[in-house]
Order: sequence, then structure tokens, then C-alpha cells
Amino acid sequence: MSKFVEKVIWDSDFFNMNIYKIIIRINNQRQIELLNEIMKKNSINLYYYILDSKYKENIKLLEFNRFYLVQCKARFELNLCDYKNNELYKKNNKVTIFNDCKFNIKDLYKLSKQVYKKSRFYNDNNINKNKVKDLYELWVYNSYYKGFADNIYIYVDNNEIYGFCIIKNEAKDILRVSLICVDKEQRGKRIASNMLYKIINDYKKKNYKKCLSSPQSSNINALNFYIRNGFKFYKSEFIFHKWNNKKGDSSHENSF
Repeated sequence: MSKFVEKVIWDSDFFNMNIYKIIIRINNQRQIELLNEIMKKNSINLYYYILDSKYKENIKLLEFNRFYLVQCKARFELNLCDYKNNELYKKNNKVTIFNDCKFNIKDLYKLSKQVYKKSRFYNDNNINKNKVKDLYELWVYNSYYKGFADNIYIYVDNNEIYGFCIIKNEAKDILRVSLICVDKEQRGKRIASNMLYKIINDYKKKNYKKCLSSPQSSNINALNFYIRNGFKFYKSEFIFHKWNNKKGDSSHENSF
């Protein structure tokens, strides 16, 4: 079993389901039949499967076997030594690291509820929408209180938090922009770029070499944001969900 799938423990606990990710590259029908047998034998509710776009010829095979596309991701990276400082951001001192002694984490929860609809879980009609909203709030909570992230940077103006960015250590000298949220009423004011400037310069001082991010391919504003800030696109991925038949995955078919 471990050769084919791996349990996603945190997701399983949160959604109160048995969730596994497929860790092999699916090439043929026989593999899918084996995966179906594993799903049935182990009472697995849901599979996650990530397909590199260079193998997009396998999409028809997946769709035929009721794998449902829930998200397309664009992979970006930035070599920190290539990042060019912007004089506009140098003068800005409104970005700082979140501390619950000075700020209220509920303000971050409120902002997170503005972006949860972009989640792949929101795109899956078998998952309760309110549960997805709770997921983003818990994401923020765990990032700060459970150490799931390295830091949360915030943009503060007149004691109001207008944006935040969750940063995660990907490896010894690699950081990842895990989540960026900006108040919808404050967008277009370079708040995200100001946060990114502060983050990159802080981590360059720590000898980090690279920054990664994976926005949705459909989020044109996010793609342009990373391109504008010097990130380079290097690949895209398709994320599929495969439900056990007893879950009733036909709801996807009725949603289009």
C-alpha cells in the first residue's frame, strides 16, 4: 500500500475522513484498478492526485475514471540574489511580523475569509463550504500558535491590519510564500509587494537563496504579481480529487 498511496493525516483529522494522496504517476488503467482496490479495502474516502502538466496526455484517463480536476497551480521561484530593491518599498515601514501581544489574530481570520473561495476544497462540491472557511482560519491559527509557519508578516496602517503573508521554511535556504491575503478594499495599493520586499530582504540576511510560491493558474492578478516581482515560472500542475463511490461524487457532474 505504501508504494501507491500515503495518508494525509492533518486533512483526515480536520475533515473527519480517511484521506490519502497518490504517490505514483498514473499511466494506465491497471494502476487505477489497483488504487480502487486499495480505496475499497482500506475504506478510503478521498484520494488527492497531483499531475505534472508535462504528462497532460493522462488527463483523459483520469477523467474517465472519475478523477475530478479541482485546481491548476503555477509553480514560481525567485533567486533572492536576483531580487531588485525598489526605492518605493525601502521607505515603507508599515510591514512587520505579527505578534499577538500587539495585534489581534482575529483580524487575520477576518482577512482569510476573503480568499477561502479560491481553495481547491471550495471547488469540490462534496466538501461543505463552511468547513473550507474554517480551514483557512485554522491555517492561520496553526501557522502562528502551532509553528506550522516560520513567520506571519502583516501590513499595518493606522493600527489596522490590511494584509498578511504566511512564510514557511521549505528547506535550509529556501522559503515559501504559503498564503497572501490583502483586504479587498485596499487592493491595488502595493500592499502585497511591500510585504514581499520586507520578507525577501529579511531572509536574504539569513542567507536564504530562493523563494517559492504556487498561485492558482486561474488567478491572473496573482500570476502578474509574481512576474512583476521577478519570479520565474517553471512548471504547472493539475490537482485531482477522487472520491470513493459511496461518497456520491456525481455532484460534480451536476455543477456544470
